[in-house]
Amino acid sequence: MKKIIFLFLVVLAYWTSNGQCTQGNCQTNIPIANGNNWSESHGTPTWGNNSVWLWSYTNNNGTTVGEGVNYSGTNFVAGQQYCVSFTLAADTHNGNTPPNVLMNVLLTQNAVIGNTGSTNDPIPPVPALNQVVMSQNIWNIVPNTQTYTFNFTANQNFNNIWFFPQNPNTPGNPNAQIEVSISNLNICTACDPTDFVDYHYEDENGNDQTEFCVGEDVYVNGSNTFNTNNYFMDLWIVDDNGDYDWISGAGWISGTPDFVNITDLFENDPEHPITFEAGETYSVKLAIVHPTCGWLELQHDFTIVEPDSVAYHYEDENGNDKTEFCIGEDVYVNGSETLNTNNYFMDLWIVDDNGDYDWISGAGWISGSPDFVNITELFENDPEHPVTFQVGETYSVKLAINDPDCGWVSLQHDFTIIDCCDDFNEADFSLGVDLDYNFLVGNYESYDFLNATHEWYVFSSPNETGGPYTLEHQVTTTGDNNFVLYTEGEFEVYYTIIHKVITDCGEICYAQVQYQKEGKNPEAYTNVKAAEIDCGILDEILPPKCSELTAPTNLQANGATLSWDPVPGAIAYIISSPAGNEPQIECRCRKSISLNIATEETSYTLSNSLASRCFIWQVTAICEDGTASATSQQMCFLPILIEEEDPHEEDIPNEEVPYEDKVTLSPNPNNGVFSINMDMAYDSEVSIEVRDFYGRMVTVLSDSVRAEKSSAISWDGTGILQRGIYFIEIKTDRDTFYKKMIVK
Repeated sequence: MKKIIFLFLVVLAYWTSNGQCTQGNCQTNIPIANGNNWSESHGTPTWGNNSVWLWSYTNNNGTTVGEGVNYSGTNFVAGQQYCVSFTLAADTHNGNTPPNVLMNVLLTQNAVIGNTGSTNDPIPPVPALNQVVMSQNIWNIVPNTQTYTFNFTANQNFNNIWFFPQNPNTPGNPNAQIEVSISNLNICTACDPTDFVDYHYEDENGNDQTEFCVGEDVYVNGSNTFNTNNYFMDLWIVDDNGDYDWISGAGWISGTPDFVNITDLFENDPEHPITFEAGETYSVKLAIVHPTCGWLELQHDFTIVEPDSVAYHYEDENGNDKTEFCIGEDVYVNGSETLNTNNYFMDLWIVDDNGDYDWISGAGWISGSPDFVNITELFENDPEHPVTFQVGETYSVKLAINDPDCGWVSLQHDFTIIDCCDDFNEADFSLGVDLDYNFLVGNYESYDFLNATHEWYVFSSPNETGGPYTLEHQVTTTGDNNFVLYTEGEFEVYYTIIHKVITDCGEICYAQVQYQKEGKNPEAYTNVKAAEIDCGILDEILPPKCSELTAPTNLQANGATLSWDPVPGAIAYIISSPAGNEPQIECRCRKSISLNIATEETSYTLSNSLASRCFIWQVTAICEDGTASATSQQMCFLPILIEEEDPHEEDIPNEEVPYEDKVTLSPNPNNGVFSINMDMAYDSEVSIEVRDFYGRMVTVLSDSVRAEKSSAISWDGTGILQRGIYFIEIKTDRDTFYKKMIVK
């Protein structure tokens, strides 16, 4: 029955021969003496000087007898780790080594009590609740002395260790009585690292967490760790197989690990700097050397995640997603998917030849959300660090917000500035006409990436080539929209359509000739392919600008009529007197007056009141493009005798004559809604003609004004007036005024 019990014992301890237990909470060199927490379980053990001697054999009756002792000085707690060590001196009475002999060390809940006092006392039954610490043959070689160390975890609560040898053999040759002496007993409670090393991860606000946003600082809070005045810390990464790989070591650090910024700690490691990356799991090992437990360590994991609160990409002005931009092209950041925190941070970096990022400009915190930010303008207008993007450079914008959950969250992308002039190589376009002989153009490259401007010219000529050419229409566009270019084409006239593209890379001109016979299918006479021409031809066939022409010449005064030679391209003339601060000729006028009169003719007949005055006069030409020529030479007008007074003309006080500043246009520029404000010195009917840039009539307005009373004549041209320049002619019974108006 005793053998069956021993066969089913579970060995939970493991043995080493590395010396006595010393680590942890230890009872060392426990005194061995009968009655000092020691007792005899069976037989008559021999107590020596801090030792006890035991023997065993099987008698002639087949009963295994011998001696054993109990030590009840330690309470073993279930689940706790222990180390037990002792020294055993093994021998036999005749030097033989009998088989199947065992030295047993068991944990029991109480001291084992059997028969004592004789040399024939049997080994008591093994209690049902026990845990085997040792059960092995130590008599293979005799005599021998060895220290045995066992580390184990108690599976029950026990308060006794039972030591006894067991020899199933009857003494005699070759069998022998086995003998053992026990000394140097040590029992240590193994240290639980979590009792002395305790830490967790926190964010900068002290929130306990194990997931951190990329860019967020990670802190170790080890304030509950046992204070040894220094601690050890290193960093590991968890690979795809779940294994831990060492990547950086801060080593021993003085002080206590109360609140350690490990983001800074490992980024600044001089030998193995580490920046935490999104998607990776890391583990910090925190360790101390306990005064009694020795090296104790603890390791926890944390993960870096990519927050989705910041998201952006680069676009051009048309919303196209791209990372390469032409020189001169505006670059936009579209951060509409970024979490709206009512402000955002933005700065600019340049990537050097080594791939490193160097800060060059910072817009700082900006109110609002980064939905569509023109960063070209943003950084060009930075008051402290203005930056203009250069060809061949790669830049990077850092966009950041203060995320309510993650704190500072930033994201950085690169973009490159390239020279796109190689792509600027043609200005081809398609030209079509409809049955009403309207000219339609389209299918041309917009060159938006080069900030292109498109100029369109329509010239007419009686000849297919060689001219003479007359400018019929001119318009400037951007983008690549198909549109109607010209609506006043005439059959059996040759039209040359020139498309001029002006960019930062230069200019290119293409032309097509259009000719149409009346009643024929328009497709039969349409040239569908344009050809490149020298843009200089425009300088030859376009009428010169007024600013490039000489001033009106041959000024004459015949009676009350003023006249001058016509200026090519002029659509109107201004008769004026020099301003008071301008140089002027000497006319010896006793009391001079000033003029400001507009006319479409090359002569003007003065009213009787003006003809009776002395003044200086000069003429300026106004051209179709809205510019003015240089002013003519100055002439004196001397008063003439008026024999008969005009019955229809009211006297005008000597101090006053009609001035243009009494007729004003507002607002200007406008969106098509405007007013003509008039303050006249006489009653008059008023006619107002509005013409476009090319002189075509848009509308005619009529009204009347009263002398010395302000009047306003308004018109809403929304939907009629397109963007561009318009000329307004204001006629009263006595005077004509001209105004230039811009519609946006």
